[in-house]
Amino acid sequence: MRSALAGSIAVMLCGAGVWAAVSAQPTGDAVGLVEQLRSDDARVRYGATQQIALQRSRTIQALAALVEDAALREQNPDAVLDAIRLLGKMRAAEAADALLEVIAFVPGRDVQPTPRTTTSVNRLGYYGTPLASRSPAAQALIEIGSPVLPAVLRFITRDRLMAWLRAGPEGGRDPDAVLRQVDMESAKLHCCAHVIHRIEGKRRGTIYLQEALAKAESDSARRAIKDVMRTLESLRPLPGESEAPDDK
Repeated sequence: MRSALAGSIAVMLCGAGVWAAVSAQPTGDAVGLVEQLRSDDARVRYGATQQIALQRSRTIQALAALVEDAALREQNPDAVLDAIRLLGKMRAAEAADALLEVIAFVPGRDVQPTPRTTTSVNRLGYYGTPLASRSPAAQALIEIGSPVLPAVLRFITRDRLMAWLRAGPEGGRDPDAVLRQVDMESAKLHCCAHVIHRIEGKRRGTIYLQEALAKAESDSARRAIKDVMRTLESLRPLPGESEAPDDK
């Protein structure tokens, strides 16, 4: 069992060839470090645990950097997809912010909604498939679980649209570009609702958002939370879950 555990950690730390990007001078072989946990010397065991934790932290940082690389998402989306999946498998809550920034990224392309016609792409995604089910980052966040919820809430309440408008040219943004960005932000909130739903369920997720709404400090934050709540209300309860948010 110990050798299997050591092998699993080695794969986790070295998967997808990312360990080379983590450190040019690795401080210890993962399997060897795990073997040091057998030592009778408490100092050796302590040193090994510190090194394992350090390697994990460096791996997560390197993976998050890959995920945040916009040029890489364009040139080699499969590499970004591998990094996203590894962060989910590693339960890397530390990378939640990086994953949320690419929650609208789908394999092979970033979602680029067209100006609204009848039904906005933010609800349907591409080819009639819900975007939330096609988002690798959303799936990774769900796999990590409840530790990502504070980051998800921060992401929901951050006014990214206003920041995008302020960063635009002096004469203002093109109206079609504004509509595309509005749909993009709505798509991201839609994905966040699905993440909360899959982690907390409809009942607890609704309570979580109601509490956040009561504490919201700006109109934009309250609007965003209400948007997510509307999406959550449209989803079915998870198996074995009550429909009513206040049901005990």
